[in-house]
Amino acid sequence: MNRIRKNISKAFRTRAGFSLTEIIAVLAIIAILATAVISVGRYAIKRGRVGKAKATLEKLSLVIGLYKQEFGIYIPDSIETASGESLGNVLSRLRWPAGFTDAVGRKRSKPSLNDYDKPSEILFFFLQEMYDAVNADSASRQANKSLLASLPRTTAYVKFKRNELADTDGDKLPEIVDGWGIPFLYVAADRQRQEPGLNIEPHEGKNPRSFSLYSFGPDKLGYYDATRRGEQDYPVGDLDFDNDMDSEDDSEMSRRIRRFAEQEGYDNDKATAVANKDNLTNWRREGL
Repeated sequence: MNRIRKNISKAFRTRAGFSLTEIIAVLAIIAILATAVISVGRYAIKRGRVGKAKATLEKLSLVIGLYKQEFGIYIPDSIETASGESLGNVLSRLRWPAGFTDAVGRKRSKPSLNDYDKPSEILFFFLQEMYDAVNADSASRQANKSLLASLPRTTAYVKFKRNELADTDGDKLPEIVDGWGIPFLYVAADRQRQEPGLNIEPHEGKNPRSFSLYSFGPDKLGYYDATRRGEQDYPVGDLDFDNDMDSEDDSEMSRRIRRFAEQEGYDNDKATAVANKDNLTNWRREGL
């Protein structure tokens, strides 16, 4: 028995603990591995959002082109343009169904023309929502019979996924959003007014006859010269960059780029170019 006790006691005595250096080394390795896992995870999330935005951009580009083929004009980007009158014409004729549930699952009444203050809201209406409304049920189809007869098609151009839509400004109109939940910027050439160009960096001067689609990408920075198109507010809507819902966000985006320039030691032109580097764009050329 004494021999057994001695052997057990000896085993415990010879069982050496970890030194402080070994513990620190293990913790350092764990920290490095955790950082690597987090970095890989963030990269995967970023690439997933970029992929989602690119897929939505491609889908939008195709169906906007199809709309142009069927109607002969591009979907308007604003109710202020000459082609924007088409939205008012459709809304005045559209018989909105009672108890209509929109694409993000909310009960909604018929919107008015002035509710549409963002290009992505107008895009969504012409590509899907007006068809959802007229085809809500047999009564809606009957009530909208004359409107349907005047359209080249009776079904939606596309059905957007739930994660491609959001109401970022709380006005109850769905917007088509990118992977970061920001509405896509859509600018169309207003051929009736012969707009000279689309002032989206880096598209400026490159695509005056067609349309452009634009996402601010991972850093959510970019520049669009709204004032040159006679718009006072940032055209994708009130993104609330400075916690002031009444601010002119076009000016706020300029301030953000200037702060970025100061932080990185760039001049403003270089900062704008770098900020636009991660932006996701798509456009369709038409003519010269």
